[in-house]
Amino acid sequence: MKPTLETERLILRPQAESDTVELMAMSMDPQVMEFIGYGAMTLQESEELTQETLEMEGPLGRWIVTERDTGQFLGWVVLTHLDGSEDIEVGYGFKVLAWGRGFATEATRRLLRYGFEDLGLKEIVAVSRPENAASHKVLEKAGLRRRGLRDAFGLRGLYYFVARAGAPVA
Repeated sequence: MKPTLETERLILRPQAESDTVELMAMSMDPQVMEFIGYGAMTLQESEELTQETLEMEGPLGRWIVTERDTGQFLGWVVLTHLDGSEDIEVGYGFKVLAWGRGFATEATRRLLRYGFEDLGLKEIVAVSRPENAASHKVLEKAGLRRRGLRDAFGLRGLYYFVARAGAPVA
């Protein structure tokens, strides 16, 4: 069972069926999806992905990020296996209105703490397209360090980031 996690400004709660409309709207927004997956999804692709993440059991999966004070849906964060490997990946997607406000960094830091402190993970990784400078900054501010390149999700030459248990999570 995934717990609800909190930060100073955010609530990270397990995804629910009621989040489907917001998630689908995000996944069909070309700006949001420019660096996630293969770009904006069709309605059917979005429905399938939302259903897949709802069916994830156990301590890994997707959390919905809302603003603590307003309850406004901002986006999502995920802790899951990287492209079918044994590696555990942290990832995120946020609505354009949430960009540039530090929400992705804050939510990523909280998910890293959960992975290390509650799940006992030794390492958490992330991948990002080389041209996605904003995501690189989020990952580095959250405490991950770039360790080279990695192929994943059918894409070659992604930047590969790693955070290890015991290392400071910013």
